[in-house]
Amino acid sequence: MHRLPSRSSVLRFRLASLLVFLAAGLLLAAVGEILSGMFRDERSEVFMGLYLLGGAFAVFIVHCVVASKARCPLCTVPPLSKRGCQKSRKAKRFCGSYRLRVAGGVLFKGAFQCPYCGEPTKLMVREKMLGGIDSHLSGTEGSGLR
Repeated sequence: MHRLPSRSSVLRFRLASLLVFLAAGLLLAAVGEILSGMFRDERSEVFMGLYLLGGAFAVFIVHCVVASKARCPLCTVPPLSKRGCQKSRKAKRFCGSYRLRVAGGVLFKGAFQCPYCGEPTKLMVREKMLGGIDSHLSGTEGSGLR
């Protein structure tokens, strides 16, 4: 399982995932409010639905900016934004969306599976290796191998 390179990457994934769900919720509320206002013939409800729709659009724009910086550590494609890349065979949808599945994994499980490369990633910062190239050979120094 892969891990993210920095703490800011973890925060970007969490913020982008939260914005995905917020935009989806605002969109559903806007559609419900507009339809309710049209059936009841109340302009104030229709206008409230339009305001909610504008809010969903604004949240989606902010999401696009944040999600473009949150990249998979293996394939370096942003899994929370729509790209023209081919999806992996392992990619699965949630409610018809790959984005919602990744965002749900980030928020509720602390891990996600990239829809492009198919590799799982934990929302943890990877440990940095200390030393250089020879740090892996430290166990053979006292064994007499030269």
